[in-house]
Amino acid sequence: MGCRSLWRFLSNKKHKPPLRYLRSQRDEGTSNQFRVDVQACLFSTIRYAYTASHSLEAAHSVVEKRIKKLVKNRTIAVLYFDGAPALEKQHTHRQRQELRTKALDNANKAVDNFVERVNNNQRIRKQHFITINKNLATAFRWDPVAKQSLIAYLRERGWDVVECPTEADTKIAEDCHPGDVVISSDSDSLVYRNISVVWRPISGGRFLVYNIDEVLSTLGLNRNQLTVLGIVSYNDYNKNIYGLGCATNYGIIKGFTEEGMEVPPMVEAYLTDSRVEFKNRDKLNFAMSIQVFVGGRQTPVSFTTNNSSDDPGILTVEKVKARFAEARSMYKQRKSEEEMARQASKRSSSDTSTQRHKPSQRFNRYRTIDQPPPVEHKDITDTTKRKHSTAFVHRPRFSVKARTRKIKHEPPPAMKQYSWKSWKKKPESPAVDAIEAKPKPEEFAKSPSFKSPRPLGPMDKNQIVQELGREHPMAMLRVGTLAKNVKSALKDDVAIAKDVIGCLQEAVHEAYEVKRRAQRLVGMFVERMGAGDLLQ
Repeated sequence: MGCRSLWRFLSNKKHKPPLRYLRSQRDEGTSNQFRVDVQACLFSTIRYAYTASHSLEAAHSVVEKRIKKLVKNRTIAVLYFDGAPALEKQHTHRQRQELRTKALDNANKAVDNFVERVNNNQRIRKQHFITINKNLATAFRWDPVAKQSLIAYLRERGWDVVECPTEADTKIAEDCHPGDVVISSDSDSLVYRNISVVWRPISGGRFLVYNIDEVLSTLGLNRNQLTVLGIVSYNDYNKNIYGLGCATNYGIIKGFTEEGMEVPPMVEAYLTDSRVEFKNRDKLNFAMSIQVFVGGRQTPVSFTTNNSSDDPGILTVEKVKARFAEARSMYKQRKSEEEMARQASKRSSSDTSTQRHKPSQRFNRYRTIDQPPPVEHKDITDTTKRKHSTAFVHRPRFSVKARTRKIKHEPPPAMKQYSWKSWKKKPESPAVDAIEAKPKPEEFAKSPSFKSPRPLGPMDKNQIVQELGREHPMAMLRVGTLAKNVKSALKDDVAIAKDVIGCLQEAVHEAYEVKRRAQRLVGMFVERMGAGDLLQ
């Protein structure tokens, strides 16, 4: 897996690695070594080969054929295989084992469902096969015996194979020299300081070439900063601090610009940063990642498994595969029996054999011209030859069916007392004599009125806007609040506009107070002098 989302991070930073093909390995020269991390590049091929092949020899040939698509010349290639599990990678091994156990349990349940549907004569669909095969592929673990057999097979074929004590990427970084090319799909190959060029295999025999100097130039980092970025990000040896992914860590590490700063002091500076210290609730120190990426040291541990094929109580991949193969044979047998019963029912339903027509006499729904029946060879005479030599005559066709007129049904007796009249006509009453319609007076053309418009009553501001909007466009009206009108008039002098608004507001307030005082004065005068006498 390597450093999680490091490839995507480089793509987001607009780093575009050049594309190389297998034939371009000749241009690298014979002095450079191509160091291949086999299990990192070919895990899907290994899983397919050792699952679908009927023998180890066939599986070995499939893997070797795929290796030849990675390396053109075996004399300059070194193949690296992983060894014993590393103690530093124990957390990752535990997660993968949990995923395999869960997938194996799901596959066993899917096989049980498959067997139950076969026994109950229920339909088996394609998704049932896909579910079982997918879970079995997830539960795959490469047998160490098969791996040792592959290593011996490749050595016999002339390949240079290195069996590493622990992880292959650590051994590759130790053996790598300037100018060597590392072929790997794991992104943590960029983190090791001895590796300068990484070829990442993609489809179609192509590679994305990551030159470390170009990567550092794109990111604006030095070699130690890139190593620290891989250490503090999520990798196989430790997880990252929650909320601090590659992009966030890149912004923090880029600020460590001290010249000659080594990796361990830079990691300490990262941990003491306020943005990191606040989120580091688990008190991570990244000691294992520093030991692997900087020191290149890993502690091998012996792999022990409880999945023994001899113990009937323990579920294994081989047991699930055997049950699935037995269920498929039962399903095939049921299908064959159903087909035999179907054929027997067809034969018993028809007493006489079906009459088969000649190809020329079979029904064709797209035929546009009716052809005469073919003439048998024994009936061909000179007369028929002359007839067939002349122009072709169609056989008589049936005439088109001519439809009769529309039938008019007699209405029921209850409907005969009514007579249908159109709604556009006036109703005729036999009891009342027809009244002559009076002629309508001629309509004279109306002369245009020259009346003056009605006077406008007291209106507020909104009514004024509505009335003016009928004659003038709304865009030309300058009716709004005091502050808006002042600011639109004084666009260039914002400071003066504030003073003008304050001055106008004070003037309005004073006018309002003067009006109120005058009203009080008039009221007091009317009360004293006697309002009733004055009104008389």
